[in-house]
This record gives sequence, structure tokens and C-alpha cells, in this order.
Amino acid sequence: MDNNSVFRTIHFGEFYKAETYEKEKIEWMVLSEDEEKLFVVSKKAILSRRFDKNGRKWNDSEIRQWLNTDFINEAFSHYEQPSIIKTDVTTTFVTEEPCAGYECADIHTQDKIFLLSAEEVERYFPEKVSRIQEKSDLASYTLEEDRKHTNAWWLRNTGGFSGAALLVLEDGNFCGDASTQNIEGIRPAMYISRNYNELLPLEKQIYLDEYIIRKVSDHWSELSFAVLEMKRISPSEIQNLLKETYRTLTAFHTKNLVPKGISRIFIEMDSFLYFASMIEENEDKMGFYHYKTIHSIVTALKKGFFSGEYECEFPFIQMADDENNIVKINLDTYIFNRRLSKTEKLTYKWFGLMEKDWNGKNISIEELQALFKETRDHLKKYSTSNSVPKTIVGLFEMLKDFESHVAFDENHNLHNLYREITDIIVVMSEAFHTCDFCNSDVDKFIDRLSD
Repeated sequence: MDNNSVFRTIHFGEFYKAETYEKEKIEWMVLSEDEEKLFVVSKKAILSRRFDKNGRKWNDSEIRQWLNTDFINEAFSHYEQPSIIKTDVTTTFVTEEPCAGYECADIHTQDKIFLLSAEEVERYFPEKVSRIQEKSDLASYTLEEDRKHTNAWWLRNTGGFSGAALLVLEDGNFCGDASTQNIEGIRPAMYISRNYNELLPLEKQIYLDEYIIRKVSDHWSELSFAVLEMKRISPSEIQNLLKETYRTLTAFHTKNLVPKGISRIFIEMDSFLYFASMIEENEDKMGFYHYKTIHSIVTALKKGFFSGEYECEFPFIQMADDENNIVKINLDTYIFNRRLSKTEKLTYKWFGLMEKDWNGKNISIEELQALFKETRDHLKKYSTSNSVPKTIVGLFEMLKDFESHVAFDENHNLHNLYREITDIIVVMSEAFHTCDFCNSDVDKFIDRLSD
């Protein structure tokens, strides 16, 4: 029985093709469907991978963790992931011998992505020939170089002895004693909304954008607090957040209008770098690693976002071993040689204040207050909009640079006012993001500069 003659197929998400770093659409077989959802399994194995190196069951396995973290984020965009339904999954113990007790109890989990069970295979693929797995062009990641393609594929059931899991063999038969350390095919399964391929309505898209951006910025904030509380931060946590940040920024980096809240990501990244720089010397004690590397990665993320072009698909991977590759972002280079927008002119004025100090000239309170008021009036125009010009984010970046410049240069003639300057920027940012300039204290803080 040919699988193609029984089930219709759909394309949803994309994953890396074998031997290349290019992605290809994933083809799914629709096993069942109702008015609200589809139950699907990949037509071919997406890769070859072990079940678990320590022989653990589905609920604690490496493959379950990988499917619901790395795979779901790599294969599905932020707009596709909400269509994947979290499902109550029951996994039984499969053995021909009598079994009782805790070791044989059913396992109950909630998963977005999972492997099929033996019961599901028998229900949807009753004939052995229908279970035979074609070799796939995906399957690019393996744990052994000589096992890049396989016809056998993992199920989620525990096998006939400790450290074993169930497997569908090349001939369609079940194998109940396969070591979980074997490298075998992975065919993800999931439930997705029936309207998975519909374009999101504008209001839903805006809400989703804001949710994703808030999630990323909150994660950076959490890491900053972890640094302050002297908690250990694992390299994988930082790397995953950099990947998540990259995926978020690349969704908007070629657009002129971007969600207002995206500036918070840059603010929180800068805050994290500031706190992290303070403990770099104690990195062994903190468990912190490669501050300079992270700094260069964040710089690359910013540069690609503002220029509208990323030099490579994954700058954080390309630059991970190059601690000396630190490029100072100079927004000046992005606004020369073309007509400037109002926002860019303001950004350049703030840069001009820093340049004035570098040339040994004092900045008067009056010109600082005037520029703050001009910035306030300009930001008011966008405070009630969900989408703003990308250059607004650049303006906030420059404000943060100016604040840091004044705070850390003890010889700066405004150094004694750096707390007041910080207060103005914080309050103005809050008023902008909460759409409430009327009830904010921006004017009061600006006037306080001359007290």
C-alpha cells in the first residue's frame, strides 16, 4: 500500500536539506482531521538522531526536548507556531511479557511536537508495507557520519527492556528492543489548526508581533537580573536567546515600519551588556563566558537591523570564536549621502552633542533642554501608533549612547546631571511605549535640569 494513495499531504514549515545549509518545505501526511484541526506526521524522516543517550523514557528523553525547543523554533516561523496545538499525549509501555508497577505505567505529557506511538502506527498504517520509510533529502543533522539516511524510524513507546524504545524497521515490522542510543529516523507528528495556512488578520499580526517582542525583551531583562544576583548563566541559554533575538529582528529588518516595542529589545540587550561587563573579570566565579563575543554578536544584530541587511544568516555562529571582532555602531554612517528624515536628523543632533564633547567643547543646559523637548514633541506624533519607522528605534539607541557617554565620562561638563538625564530618557521611553505623554512627568524632568 502506497502512503501517497491513502493520505493527502500538505506543506508547512521548513527544515535544512541534507548536505546544505538551505531550508526546504516539510511535507506532512494528514492522518485525520476535523472542523478545527489536522493530525499530521512528516512524510519522510527530517533527520537521523538518537532517542536518548541515557536510556530515558519519552517524558525525559532528549528527542522530546529537542522536538519541542530547537526543532519547533528552527522549522516554524513566529507566525506558524501559534497554529501548532499543545496536545495531551499518552505513551504506553510495550512488551510481550506481563508487566506491572511504576515502570510499566502509562506516561502522560503535554507536547506540541511528538513521535507517533505503536498504537497510532497500527491504526493509520495497518499494513507493514505502508510503514516503510523513504529516504529523505532533509535529515542533515546526525550523530554518526555514516548514518545520514535510514529507513527505520523511532516511536515514542518504551521498549521491552530498560534503555530501549520502540522502532519501525526497514521492512515495516516493529522492534521493541532498540537501544535509545541508536541513530534512527525522526518523523515528527503534531496537531495543527485547520486554518494553518491563512494569512493573519492585521490586528492579530500586530498582537502577535508585540507578544513575541515582549517575550524576547523580558528574557534579556531576566538575564540582567541574574547577573546582578550573581547567578550562573549557562552558555546555551545565552546562545538560544541570541538566536531568538536574531529570528525576531530578521522578521522586520527590511521594513521601514516596525513595531514600536522593538526598541525595548535593544534597551534590554544594552542593559545586559552593561551589567555583564562589570563581572567579566570574575567570569570563572560567575560562570559567564566570552563577554566580548556576545558584545560583537549584539553589535552585528544591531548593524544588520538598521542597515536592512545581515551579512550572513547566523552572525552569532560565524562570530562566536572571534572575540576581537568588535565593531562600534556609528549611526552617522547610515544617514549620510541621502535625504534625512526628521527622526534621522534628531538622531544626528544627539550624535552631534557627543561629537561636541569629544572636540573639547561644553554642552549648555539650554541646548540640552531644547533637544530633549524637540525629541519629546517628535515622539508624541508616534506614541499612539502600533507601528513606527525603524529610525525611531535608532533614535532611542542614540539616546542610550548619549546617556552612557555622560555617565561614564567623569570629565564631561554634564556628568553631575547624568541621573537627571537618565530619568528623562526612562520617563520619555515609558510615555512613548504606553502612549501617554499627557500624564507623564517628561516636562517636569526636563525643567529640573536647570534647577
